[in-house]
Amino acid sequence: MGFQHESGHEAIRFQPQGVNGVTALDGYLLKFSVSFTLGAWRGEFGSVPSVFHSFHVRAELEPSRLRLGNPIAEVPLVVATHEHDQSGGLGFELLVPASTIEKIEELRAGGGVDIRMRIGGERVGERHATQYDELYYRISQSQWVDALKQMNYGNYLLCEIPIELGENDELREVWRGMNSARELLYNGHYGSVVVECRKALETVVKQFGLDSEIRASSKKYQGNYDERASMSKRERLLNLVNAANHVTHLGAHPDSDNRAVDYSRKEALLIFSAIAAAIAKFSEDAKIASHDE
Repeated sequence: MGFQHESGHEAIRFQPQGVNGVTALDGYLLKFSVSFTLGAWRGEFGSVPSVFHSFHVRAELEPSRLRLGNPIAEVPLVVATHEHDQSGGLGFELLVPASTIEKIEELRAGGGVDIRMRIGGERVGERHATQYDELYYRISQSQWVDALKQMNYGNYLLCEIPIELGENDELREVWRGMNSARELLYNGHYGSVVVECRKALETVVKQFGLDSEIRASSKKYQGNYDERASMSKRERLLNLVNAANHVTHLGAHPDSDNRAVDYSRKEALLIFSAIAAAIAKFSEDAKIASHDE
């Protein structure tokens, strides 16, 4: 219902506009924009024209009502009524840690985000009063994903994958495939994330000729204690690659009961980050080996 004059007539009407994101030094900034309209002053509204200032907000996730925090006004604003209608905007910034964004990602499960914002402000006139209004941000999936990208949220998962994987078209496709997996992760398609990661890993294993080494390290791991204890660091790392390939098998094929297997966000994130790191590691090894030849 907006803010009111002393007479009870509506003075300011607020309208949520959108949410953007920015990377911050110690987390992420969510930036909320609010538009407002302020009607012209008329004598029946009170004895003194209304002035509004000290706008402040409290943000919560809907429907859980989990508290997000208190966004801070980007610029202090004083709005005074006069003989003409007015319109303008307010901006609020909320610093959130990565753990909060991750919690939101879990709760939204690939969908949109609903945020309830309680906006308050001080009215100065014949009588001082603090007023409040409720705003609801219905942020669609695509709008929220845009905000995540603006904040560079999730990019750290790919920062170790060198773009210069080589001139080979198949290796360049690995990078594109992992970027596709990241998009799928944003959008909550966790099974498809696993499939894309598996395809990228299979390509890297093939292009870098790791098959025979992986089979040898796997055989050694399945041997007796002395054989396992004698494994080198590289052999153990190759065994991790083999394990990643084994884990992702169920993303592309049904289980032993011929049923499709679902993956949670945490499981997809684990697979994504592990395979991203494996690709970075073995592409770097291949690059070093090619320089030594």
